[in-house]
Amino acid sequence: LIIYAVFYELPEGLKIVTRFTVLILFSSLLMLTTRTSVMIDALESFLKPLSCIGVDPSKCSLALSLTIRFIPLIIKIFNEVRI
Repeated sequence: LIIYAVFYELPEGLKIVTRFTVLILFSSLLMLTTRTSVMIDALESFLKPLSCIGVDPSKCSLALSLTIRFIPLIIKIFNEVRI
């Protein structure tokens, strides 16, 4: 926001900050209300058309599921290191 206020215009910076805030809130709502398996299945079916150019949908889905699975562990380790 400060960079936009200095180099561009303040309303433009506020608009971008608002977009990021809404994006984070909606993604948090999605994560809280949707099972991980459903999100992984949706991602895999969404990426199936890209298999013709070499993208492996199952590997991408596995990467996402591992990332989601280890976020709480990473937060726990981060908090232990801070103490």
